[in-house]
Amino acid sequence: MYFPIGWPKVIKNTEVGQDIIRQITCNRDRILFAILTDHSLAIWFCKPCVPIVFHRRSPKCLEKFGTNVIAEWKPDSSMIVIATSEGHLLFYKLEVPSDHKGLYVQTDSPYANLRRDSAELFIKEIIPPLTLTLSTEVMVWDGKITGMVCITLNELMLATTEGHVLRYRWDGTQNRDYTLDLRRIPFCINQQVSKAIPIVEENTYIVDIEYSPLVGGFTIVLNDGRAAFLTASSLKFDPNQVQGIWAQGIEDSSCTTINHKYRLITFGRANAECIVYYVDESTGGLEVSHNCVLSSKDYPGYPGVVNKVVWTPDGCALVASWSKGGIAMWSTFGALLMCSLGWDYGLNVDIQNSNPLQVLSMEFATGGYQLWMVRKHFNEESNRDVKENDQNGNSISNDATFRTSLIQLDFVKSALTINPCMVRRWVSSYQRKKTDRAEINVARLKKAALDVGKE
Repeated sequence: MYFPIGWPKVIKNTEVGQDIIRQITCNRDRILFAILTDHSLAIWFCKPCVPIVFHRRSPKCLEKFGTNVIAEWKPDSSMIVIATSEGHLLFYKLEVPSDHKGLYVQTDSPYANLRRDSAELFIKEIIPPLTLTLSTEVMVWDGKITGMVCITLNELMLATTEGHVLRYRWDGTQNRDYTLDLRRIPFCINQQVSKAIPIVEENTYIVDIEYSPLVGGFTIVLNDGRAAFLTASSLKFDPNQVQGIWAQGIEDSSCTTINHKYRLITFGRANAECIVYYVDESTGGLEVSHNCVLSSKDYPGYPGVVNKVVWTPDGCALVASWSKGGIAMWSTFGALLMCSLGWDYGLNVDIQNSNPLQVLSMEFATGGYQLWMVRKHFNEESNRDVKENDQNGNSISNDATFRTSLIQLDFVKSALTINPCMVRRWVSSYQRKKTDRAEINVARLKKAALDVGKE
């Protein structure tokens, strides 16, 4: 069980300035966070929440390669790759200088009355000093890049608008022998069906992709709203062995994520719902586990398309955000834990037309105690223009009409969330010992009564 604490806190990010934050993504340990904007890349430490390194691209580099779109970490946190709007890959190296001990080192005051008496008042975490350098630039001759996932320590996969899934090494070279083409992958409803048909529609490509070695494949969302699961007989994903499994009953998917612990596949939908599947071990097909839905009591309106879904690190809760604003949290199997659409923002706030909590990207920190979010908010003049255009039936998607900020929402979770079995065993053993002691005491009293009777 997860419970939010207070209101989201705004994190001051002066280096970014007026740049629009496109994505926030964490490394494998969820200790370092990368904040990606159109023109820059910043690395932050999680707790304490402090910046470490900041890199801004030059105007010449932006004109040549395009603006930043997506970022992906290497599993050992030694590199970060950025996909640009012009189809380039920028590989950055993260290194720790050997002559530095750490950042934000706290020293005590020379005056006795200003010294800290307790060691708890010091920052115990060693914040590493990092250097960020551009190592390799690669041109991807296959349209625009729509998604990236890291599959091994040496390779990552890219989804492009040409309907391909390309495999690149972290040194910038491409593994052409393992390129996947959606028009050559057979798709069916399960692995027992003898007839499988590839995608024949033109201009069909992947808009969101997620990978899990525990589930054994990729979950993909296509631009036409269909969703599928790509699997193979081995984790090498030979193009001749890859097979697609359609997610039945869904034609309006918008995003996807995977629960690695419970092996659940989640898709966000355009009808503001989240649908959760599991892989049937007997047939290999995707079966519906449950739906994460807001009831009319929680929110009677339509919050918009689900634009982002993310699981907690322990897989015990799911968070979803909508295009019109608001976030909600469900337990693993669909119990609503929290919904921001019912929060009190004041009398002058119209949640249905202008929700103050519009999330573009989000990530959980270590343990799931903090949720980092990129908040989208309009200026007063821009917001007035958007309302007028909305009444005329036209929507504005110009990036100049809104700004972004970084916020953080704290959570507290129950002690039974991770491993309730240990607590249950401890309670049962305690009760068993208590019962044994009572039985021993009763036996002693009976024996003492018999001894008294004999005397």
